[in-house]
Formats: sequence, C-alpha cells, structure tokens
Amino acid sequence: MPRLSIIIPFAGDNSRFETTLVSVLESRPRDCEILVPHDGSYEDPYQLSDEVLFIETSARSSEATLINEALKAACAPVIHVIRCGVSVSEGWAEEPLQLLQSSQTSVVVPKYFERKTGSEFCGLDIAHLWSHRLMPGNVSTSVAEKGAIGPLLASCFIKRRLMLAIDGIRDDVPLAAAESDLALSLKQLKQRISVATSSVVELSSDLITVTDAESFAGIGTVLSQHDKLLGGVGKASHVPSWLERMVACLSLSRMVAVQAFAKGYRRSAGVSSLEARLSLAKRICSDLEPGVRGVVDVEDSEESSHSISKARRDVAIRSATTVEKTRRAA
Repeated sequence: MPRLSIIIPFAGDNSRFETTLVSVLESRPRDCEILVPHDGSYEDPYQLSDEVLFIETSARSSEATLINEALKAACAPVIHVIRCGVSVSEGWAEEPLQLLQSSQTSVVVPKYFERKTGSEFCGLDIAHLWSHRLMPGNVSTSVAEKGAIGPLLASCFIKRRLMLAIDGIRDDVPLAAAESDLALSLKQLKQRISVATSSVVELSSDLITVTDAESFAGIGTVLSQHDKLLGGVGKASHVPSWLERMVACLSLSRMVAVQAFAKGYRRSAGVSSLEARLSLAKRICSDLEPGVRGVVDVEDSEESSHSISKARRDVAIRSATTVEKTRRAA
C-alpha cells in the first residue's frame, strides 16, 4: 500500500496542470500514488495512465468536488492536495510524512513561496479569516500548535482518516471559503497542525490570495455559521469592527471585499448542517477509539477506512431525524 496519495485536481488549465504534474513526477517520493480528478476535459495526451490514476467526474465539477472524488479512491494513510500552479522539488514530502507519523499531528503545512514577490507564508491566520490574512513563513512552531494556523488547499498534508471523518471538503461555498471552514473545523476538533520548515513549494499568488467578492461573501457565511455554533460573534475568528470596515473602505478593492464579507456574514442558513457534520466527526472519532485518542491516531488500513464509513453510517442512522430536519432548515 502506498504511504502517500497525491491529489492534483485538474481545474481546466492544461499548461498549469502539466507544469505541476511534471514537477511531482520528477520529485515524487517512494511508495506514493498520484490521482488526477477531472471533469472529462483532460485527455491524457502523454499516455500517463501507468503512472497516474485519472478519475473522471461529472461535468463542471468544482475543485472541492474533484478533491472529494479523489479522496474516495485514495488508499494511502496521508492525503496530499496540490492545486495546479504549484511546483515542488526533491524531498518536499519527507518532513511532512515524518511529522505525520507522530500521533499528535494530523495536518502538516509546507512553506509557501510566492514566485512574484519572493514572500513566504505557512497558512491561514485563523484569527483574521475575514481578510484572508496569511501567516508569515517565519512563524514559530508553537504558534501552529496552538491552533492559530489553517492549511491552504494549494498544498497541504492531511491524514486520510481525518478527511473521511469530516466528510471531505465543503463544495457548497467557494474554495477560499472551504479553506476557512476546514481551518475552523480542525480547530473545533482539536487537531494539531504542524509546519514543515524544510518543505517548500512554489506557487503563484492567485492560489493564496482572494480578490473576488463571491469568495469573501463565502468566507463571511462560513465564519457566521461557526460563530453561531460557538455561541456569539467573534467566537470562531475576529469579525471586523466598524473602524476596521471604514479603514478598509479607503481602498476600492478592500471596500468590495469587506462589503461582500459583511453581506455573507448576515446569512444564517447552514448552521444546523455544520453542527450535524462536526457532531458526526466528533462522535466517529470517539466511537472508533473509545476514551483515548480518536480516529486520526488509529493505524490506517482498509479495515479502519471501512470502520469510519460504518461509524459515520451508524451515527447517521441514530441521528437520521435530526439530520433530515437540519438539511430542510438549511
């Protein structure tokens, strides 16, 4: 069985995808599998089916949907998501894999090197999701361990059992909002995130920045849902004050961003669905390893994957009435 499943969702740009795929093929670690989910638009002109598992999904699938489809087919204990436009180098996966061997670590983020400016980052600043602030690359390990950092889907390593327990990546919001939801969900589930200081990936700025109103509105909605679940404004992450909103409005682009965020934050639908999903994840973890560690620390195998599926199904049956009501409410 491979020790790493690398998922590269094909987003429609052949040039960016092939650049990323070539860098992965040239530098891939031993005992790994490469999965490429696509919506039927990639035709594999280089006949790589012997080295890459191409997974065709329904037409017009979002990147989140593509990742989730590949997750179903992956069989390694660690999932590594890499979006098109990322370049890796020799040995980039070794430290993350070593860190994930620790029962205390569930998610590992590399250093993100932005090509144009030469800036380095290491993930989302959970305290300031509303502005999609990124943590600088020189942040201390202790900061990450305190739950201050969220992974970027441009490139991150996550234990497969954890991904299965949380039911994958949300696909009902823009990808940037799904990243915020993933960060907040991991924090609520008390999962430890580590930074791999020797693992550096290069990427373009569009993979780690947010500029469109739809994404900021989605981030607002996600943050609002988590705040309501936790019992108040600002419980999950900082919500901008009136002064911060006014200062942001001095810039036209920031004005659009803060107005879109505020509009999204006012949406209240979906809280019950989020609560049901996280409740299932928590109960699956406790059901699989009673009173001790939880699903992300159990030895990975086909049997454990089936156990997760069975646990999710059993818990869902026990909560069928509640879940159905929450879906109708959402």
